[in-house]
Amino acid sequence: MILRLISLAGATLITSGEVDISITVEPQKGSNIIQKKLSDYTLGLFAATEYLSMNKSIKAQSDLKNHSFIGYIEDQVFSDLLKYQNEIAPDLQFIYKSTTIHTQRKAVRSGLGIGILPHFVAYGDPVLSPVLPDFLLHRELWISTSKDLHQFKDLKLTWDFILNACAEEKYRFIDRKVLSERE
Repeated sequence: MILRLISLAGATLITSGEVDISITVEPQKGSNIIQKKLSDYTLGLFAATEYLSMNKSIKAQSDLKNHSFIGYIEDQVFSDLLKYQNEIAPDLQFIYKSTTIHTQRKAVRSGLGIGILPHFVAYGDPVLSPVLPDFLLHRELWISTSKDLHQFKDLKLTWDFILNACAEEKYRFIDRKVLSERE
């Protein structure tokens, strides 16, 4: 058995046979599926330190209207849970939009503007600084596979490895303040 890891900016369905294990931002629908919540995660506002030093200060959410933003192309996201731009403010000025979080991160790192990034994407990046650190969005990651494939040893080992690694590294997924409040 060969396990395939595919990183896609889109939805994959376990029931379609496209993938063996899927990690998604919401539970999958359908029968013959085994799934489990992999992790909670938080998203925050981040900018390059250089961007923050060269632009107007941000002390409140209302200050965001004076800044350039980076985000998803909303009509091309594969889940409504990724349409979080209006949860921040309805009048954000977007200068760059992309279908992938990794290109958004690169644009934020370059100093182009403020991005809405999951903590697991921004974690440990010395170029990125949180903007309004108390403003957080909360989401979940789900892992799923088909009941038929879950019986195979290699898949089960990979499944367990992913679950254990995410549990051990939970501090990468959730803002430290939220994590300390939970413990």
